[in-house]
Amino acid sequence: MLRLAKSVNSIGLNLNSKVVRIHSCYAARQKLSVPILEDLKRWLDKNLTKVHKGGHTHTAIQYMLNQWEYLAGYCSDGKLHISNALAENAVRPFATGRKTWLFADTPQGARASASCYSLIESAKAKDLEPYAYIKYLLGHIADADSLEKLEVLLPWNVPLERLEKSVDVFGGVNTSI
Repeated sequence: MLRLAKSVNSIGLNLNSKVVRIHSCYAARQKLSVPILEDLKRWLDKNLTKVHKGGHTHTAIQYMLNQWEYLAGYCSDGKLHISNALAENAVRPFATGRKTWLFADTPQGARASASCYSLIESAKAKDLEPYAYIKYLLGHIADADSLEKLEVLLPWNVPLERLEKSVDVFGGVNTSI
């Protein structure tokens, strides 16, 4: 079972490259992940009755079967990720920063900190280098005298070069499919 789970996860990680188009990702998941997931589901169904009903293994298998729709859901859409690691990494700075927020003496100071975090995380989400974005923003915000001009300064509208993200998932091994 562990081998099957690792296989599905490694396929999901390999397909997360921006080079792979959504429809290619969907097709590859149908070809590679769905058969592994079907084998895993058969194994779970077969072994559920073989383990002690009150035991941890039974509880784990039952939980996995109850959550099956959500586990296999990423195969139905090439835009979905098998892991929530991207979301966890995005909120990590907030968890780190929350202690800093204890020193925001006023609600206005806390709002200012939250606005800064929001701008930086939005820039990261749009593949912008945060320092370059904030530098651009501070250089142009004085000229923004209307809502429309402010909206042009948001991370998804600025004319800055996007960063090419590369994640070394398997220690230098080429993982493209």
